[in-house]
Amino acid sequence: MVTPPSESSKPSRERGAEMSKASDFFDRQSREFDDEYRTNPGFAERREVWRDLIARHAKPGGVALDVGCGSGVIGELAEHAAMQVTGVDPSPRMLALAAQRIPQATLIEGTIEILAERELSADLVLCSSVLEYVDDLARSISVLAAATRPGGYLIVSLPNAEALYRYLESIAYRLVGRPGYRAHVLHLSTPASLIARCGLPAVETRYFATHPLVALFGRLIADRRGNSMFATVFRAP
Repeated sequence: MVTPPSESSKPSRERGAEMSKASDFFDRQSREFDDEYRTNPGFAERREVWRDLIARHAKPGGVALDVGCGSGVIGELAEHAAMQVTGVDPSPRMLALAAQRIPQATLIEGTIEILAERELSADLVLCSSVLEYVDDLARSISVLAAATRPGGYLIVSLPNAEALYRYLESIAYRLVGRPGYRAHVLHLSTPASLIARCGLPAVETRYFATHPLVALFGRLIADRRGNSMFATVFRAP
């Protein structure tokens, strides 16, 4: 069941103009984006990284909150780890896909701010590739941390600002306007920067998503340069 947003939590130009544009983009691309998990090796790698992190930090029988749940791919992994899943996303089309993939989940239409407005909390808070699109990064991280129950875990992934691929990607976007999602990316980050902003103790960081072009350099490039994404796990005291 999908719960519609309140008026205050609807994406709008007054409440997160850039996030609203990103939400519209992914709403239009919902089916194509979901298909990437079946056809794109990079997306398949992302799913496996998240599968491992969730399996190691899940609380069976507890609540998992998937923020920016999209079509429910990450939330499904939490469900397989015996957790009750609540998914939040501003895209109606993404939520419709999520409802098919994880029909037992509670799905809410809204942005990160709805966590604070409805005082949502969970034993495991998940946020995969969302924070790069938010208008106020510090505020969004604070909301996610506040939603993590004592003793619970927060797992966040972001584009790696130190990756060679991100540098090449920015050049390609300026020259040819692709990849299209790059128009909506507001933040690249590093684990150190994310940890400093979060305020919760970090447990581990995983780098992933090596672009084939960058992979040609092999061992000459360290993880932080060769991998275009990272995920960091935090534990709430």
